[in-house]
Amino acid sequence: YEGPYSSVVPTTAGTHYIKAEVIGTTDYTGFVVIIDFTIEKATVSRPTADSTVFTYNTFLQTYMPNGFDDELMNISGNEQTLADYYTVVVSLEDTDNYKWENGDNDPQYTFVIKPFDLSDSDKVQITLTGSTVYTGQNIRPRVTVVINGNATLTEDKDFTVSFDDNLEVGTATVTVTGIADNFVNSNSKTFSITQADNSISDLTIDNWTYGESANNPSASAQFGTITYTYSSSRNDGFSSTVPTNAGTYYVKATVGGTTNYKGATQVIEFSINKYDIANFELETNIKGFDDSFEFTGSAIEQNLTMWFNGNDVTSLFETSYAHNTDLTTD
Repeated sequence: YEGPYSSVVPTTAGTHYIKAEVIGTTDYTGFVVIIDFTIEKATVSRPTADSTVFTYNTFLQTYMPNGFDDELMNISGNEQTLADYYTVVVSLEDTDNYKWENGDNDPQYTFVIKPFDLSDSDKVQITLTGSTVYTGQNIRPRVTVVINGNATLTEDKDFTVSFDDNLEVGTATVTVTGIADNFVNSNSKTFSITQADNSISDLTIDNWTYGESANNPSASAQFGTITYTYSSSRNDGFSSTVPTNAGTYYVKATVGGTTNYKGATQVIEFSINKYDIANFELETNIKGFDDSFEFTGSAIEQNLTMWFNGNDVTSLFETSYAHNTDLTTD
């Protein structure tokens, strides 16, 4: 009331005073009149709720009430990422000069971000990378999940992965399941496990000498159980019978094919060496020998059998005689 006064007209809300003054002269007396007046706060309409349906998408999302004026208002809690319920508050920037219509409390809004539904195949892309060829172990290709065409999810943070029927050749299934609270439900994709190539390596067999025990072959196969067969020809005539006579032979390692892997073979040559007769001990290996006979005037021959390592090998020898007619000790 007491001033100071100026010619500047007030603009802010509140109680103000105006002074009218007439300066006295020699002709009349001066006077002063002072009255008060009020500039009321401007009324601001409350923004209305944002009708957008928000769904989790891994990105920051913004709730913006309709009618929000960033020159007059402040807003808090309206930028969120995770699926949840949030409270958004709008307040006036200048409460000295502005007020809300219909009350003094700042308006509040519920900001809801719903979990993303992974079962929505129109919005979910599952991509598999890595080999899906049979290995004998569970096939687990790398799984990439993209939602809305632009957001790549993180395994064990956004979703878990499980597989079904992923051991043998055929159709397997991968299922991705959302991790709460940002995701609900699951989605699946099938993939094919294909037949594997096969190979046999390191086929070996040591040679042996006639009369010795046969040596066993050995080999390694990528898949399957190896069977061994033998032949005197590289290309045919193979059987499971192990040769015993001296000569050149072939051993073939074979794995039969299955739905999971292809068959494989490998062939190598080996030898059964001839036995050196100089090492044959007659006294030990001849049966049926008699060193005394009665003179008959005819040639004396004996019924001999030759044995070698427990086997009758008579057919492999020719027997000849000398001085077997007359009386003699030879």
